[in-house]
Amino acid sequence: MKNTKVISLMIIFSTILVLSSGCKNAPYVKNETSPDSQTAVVTDQENTPEEKAATEVEKAELSHTYTTRFGEINAVTSPAFSFDYPDGWDIIKEDVTQTSEWVTLSNERGVSIDFINLHQNNIGGGSAVLYSELEVSKVADSEFVPGYVQAEDYSNLGKFMVAELKEIAKEIGTMDTTSDSDFIPVENGAVSYAVLPESSAGEQIVNSAYYMDLAFMYPTSVMFVASAPDGQFTQQEKADAIAILSSFRAE
Repeated sequence: MKNTKVISLMIIFSTILVLSSGCKNAPYVKNETSPDSQTAVVTDQENTPEEKAATEVEKAELSHTYTTRFGEINAVTSPAFSFDYPDGWDIIKEDVTQTSEWVTLSNERGVSIDFINLHQNNIGGGSAVLYSELEVSKVADSEFVPGYVQAEDYSNLGKFMVAELKEIAKEIGTMDTTSDSDFIPVENGAVSYAVLPESSAGEQIVNSAYYMDLAFMYPTSVMFVASAPDGQFTQQEKADAIAILSSFRAE
């Protein structure tokens, strides 16, 4: 009888050990996200090409300075203007005559920033010209502050800005063709940037190269404008151009 009890206890004890060992060795199931789900999350967090381009734009380091020379070369009293520019941009044109000064700054792709100063009233034109309707809007402040030139006060020009000039319509016409009905809307029109009085903001109609119709008088026609060979700027070119234009000032 005792032997039977002992055997029964041994069987029960063995069963408990087996069950206990099975619980300890049971596999641990980890709550993991499937590779496909992880890929989906990463994909959702990636930036669009436009967002990547925006984040990769470097702030322009304006380490070079150019000062215009009309007064110096012609030995006359005339305001000098200066602007700063970064590496990767070079002065490729310096043309000074008795009636004008033209300086061109350019990058490797051919984006150009032109300083044009015309000491004459007639800036050209013709019987058939390309009219453009522009939307002029402020994109940055300007360092240019109008003051006195040869005892004449030009502060009435007001505050200046760096403006975006976006072509919204155009036509081929004659010098007196300026009615709205003659303009054809333009999709993805050419974009330029220029230093202008803030009073120039809004829609403007121009019919001259480099938008000289928008030139301000100080005391002669002055235009400082950036343009791209295909009418469009990369994000980096836009940042560089705006920084350069913002630095424009009278000495």
